[in-house]
Amino acid sequence: MGLKGNYLVSFLWGLAEATFFFIVPDVFLSYLSVKYNLKVSIISALFSLVGALIGGLVLYHLGKEYSQNIILFIVTLPAISPEMIESVELNLKQSGLISLFTGAISGVPYKIFAVQAGQLSIPMGAFIAVSIPARLFRWFLVIFISNIIGKHLSKRWSKNVAIKALLLFWVIFYSLFFLMMPN
Repeated sequence: MGLKGNYLVSFLWGLAEATFFFIVPDVFLSYLSVKYNLKVSIISALFSLVGALIGGLVLYHLGKEYSQNIILFIVTLPAISPEMIESVELNLKQSGLISLFTGAISGVPYKIFAVQAGQLSIPMGAFIAVSIPARLFRWFLVIFISNIIGKHLSKRWSKNVAIKALLLFWVIFYSLFFLMMPN
């Protein structure tokens, strides 16, 4: 797959994860960081961001207009519980949009914040403005860490070994994540 294909996958992954998919774009972005370089993975993160913002806007509007129905849908997704949804609502009420940053590093899906921001009538412009750094912060962190580790493993063994090690990391990560999370 060429760079355009990688950018398309990044966009679609960001859109899907912001709406119904439950594996974060970090997986693909970290792969690109190891396989290619920082530039390709950072550009890909920007494509993921555009997809995530579009998905976030869709769920924001659904949360505003059909909050109970969309909540009933997202609670059926893996690793999302009614308690998590209530917790996001409480965090948004108490801490405002800054809670998007803590959610990004604590495993709370962006889609819940989007729905709850709409339901709570948080201004859409503010939601999007805070979403941008909140989404990019973790992605850039993952990209940089993956790139450093990937370079180290590639020098010691090969790029293929580095990619396989990354894949193994994500398999173990998600195995433990789904064991610890609800549903």
